Amino acid sequence: MRKLLLAIPFMFFAAHASAACTEADIQKKAMEMMTVAQQLGQKNPTAAQEWSVKATKAAQELQTKVTPTDLSPACKMYDDLIADAKKSL
Repeated sequence: MRKLLLAIPFMFFAAHASAACTEADIQKKAMEMMTVAQQLGQKNPTAAQEWSVKATKAAQELQTKVTPTDLSPACKMYDDLIADAKKSL
């Protein structure tokens, strides 16, 4: 029983660490966003322009939210922008 109680904090930490946003996650999301943006530009240039304005604004706002130890705002921004672009496809 004692071993189980000692293991619980480590299991929580491992679960939290695996859910964290990494630089690799950001790179993958950036590539996906570029692909979706290209598709949007080809299918709906007007929506692509509007989306581009949103993306620029989001990137500017992100600069004040991301820290070297917390990249989760960047992952959220990419997820939101990708979802927004896919709606217009």
